[in-house]
Amino acid sequence: LLRHASSRHVQLDVVSCNAAIAARGRQWEYALDVMQDLRARDLAANAVTFNTSIFSCADSACWGSALSLLREAQTQIDCISEVTLLAALTACQRGSQWERALFIFGADAAPSIEALNTALAACGSARGQVGWQLVLGLLVSATVDCLELGVESFTAALAACEPDGAWRTVLTLMQDLTERG
Repeated sequence: LLRHASSRHVQLDVVSCNAAIAARGRQWEYALDVMQDLRARDLAANAVTFNTSIFSCADSACWGSALSLLREAQTQIDCISEVTLLAALTACQRGSQWERALFIFGADAAPSIEALNTALAACGSARGQVGWQLVLGLLVSATVDCLELGVESFTAALAACEPDGAWRTVLTLMQDLTERG
């Protein structure tokens, strides 16, 4: 689409590039090609460009490309949004990169409940005692940070702990947190 428009001397801008990335959905290679075209044309990508491209990478568990785009976004746009961080977290979660997901989550000054749930799900790829201890730590810190834990939070926590048989521990913590209000 973009090459066809360029050959017809149609003026491309960042909005048309954003629309092209979004239209192709899960095609992360295409998103990276469009980002390269933007750079070649000296067009500045915006938050929508980065978010859409990072989510395209996340959909295919291409966490390395997603994190490269996140680093680029941090140098080019004024403020990284919660959406941008969530997209990068999702890429790490789907790519079983729990350490990277926790780093991104920890760097967020005011994480959302969606970011917490994605970080909890990412901990599911950390096998053994480490995984469920991470989950418990995230749940406890979330309550300290006054995040409203919901069904999704506990479902992600239980799923992360289930392979190691630690789900009972999560249920006990869930009961304790529920009783505290």
